[in-house]
Amino acid sequence: MKKKLGEIFNLKFSFLGLILAYFLIFPTKIFSQDVLPLSVSPAKQELKLNPGENTIVMIDFYNQGDFPVPGVIKKADFLVENNQGKIRFLEEGSLEVSEYSAVNWLTLPANEINLAPKEKTSIPVQINVPNSARPGAKYVSVIFKVLVNQLDREIQNNLAVVPQIASLLYIRVNGETVEKAFISLFKAPFFSEYGPLKIETEITNNSDYHIRPKGIFSLVDINGKTIDQTILLEQNIFPNKSRIYTNYLGKKWLFGRYKISFMASYGERGQALNRSIYVWVFPWKIAVIIIIPLIIAVLLK
Repeated sequence: MKKKLGEIFNLKFSFLGLILAYFLIFPTKIFSQDVLPLSVSPAKQELKLNPGENTIVMIDFYNQGDFPVPGVIKKADFLVENNQGKIRFLEEGSLEVSEYSAVNWLTLPANEINLAPKEKTSIPVQINVPNSARPGAKYVSVIFKVLVNQLDREIQNNLAVVPQIASLLYIRVNGETVEKAFISLFKAPFFSEYGPLKIETEITNNSDYHIRPKGIFSLVDINGKTIDQTILLEQNIFPNKSRIYTNYLGKKWLFGRYKISFMASYGERGQALNRSIYVWVFPWKIAVIIIIPLIIAVLLK
């Protein structure tokens, strides 16, 4: 028995040795994020500027790799496409125009730059707000796009797409603005067999600037007792856009009628949002299993 165990033990170590030798002799393929470890800071800046004001912001691009990375610095407006907050960039020359465009407000110091290995490159970006700028939001970005054709051939072969990194600028032009948002969807199944209860909430923002609502969901039983609470995930909602949230309340075993309420606030003036609905929860399958035998027992008496 001991001899067999020893043979099995030696066999396992031999197998592990073969695996290790394979990876040493045949290295795994390097993916683009390993080839070009680039980053930008800050990833997002929020600025409050007056009409006619000029300012400079610094954006740092980091090359954490072991070789230089050539690229171009560009500016681009960006749009939020859906109720999940997906961003799409509009590069200069695009036929599509954003009503929140600030691309013409930015002046960049250079077009092409070379990010040295293990170094940070700081880019000063000048922002010139026109005197005629209306109060409200403007959204623009500064992008570093890699010049792939100037990279080593082996690195080029490992890049599936052209890498680029962006720093987002949220510019708010000071002045009188509108803060207006509402709950466009608030629902949960009217009847459920078990918890937790799924709540879907959509908040629409008709303000002149993006908002970041803070809120709480509560589950209240028939006696008015709060049995569970959860918070709204804080996320930006851009002007004339909405965002959908999914939350869950309660444990598996619930019984009876419940009130689901939602209260939130947004904006600099502390605007309020609130909504409530009633739902029923009843584990009817288990109830049937319990009740039917009782009925049969009564009938057989």
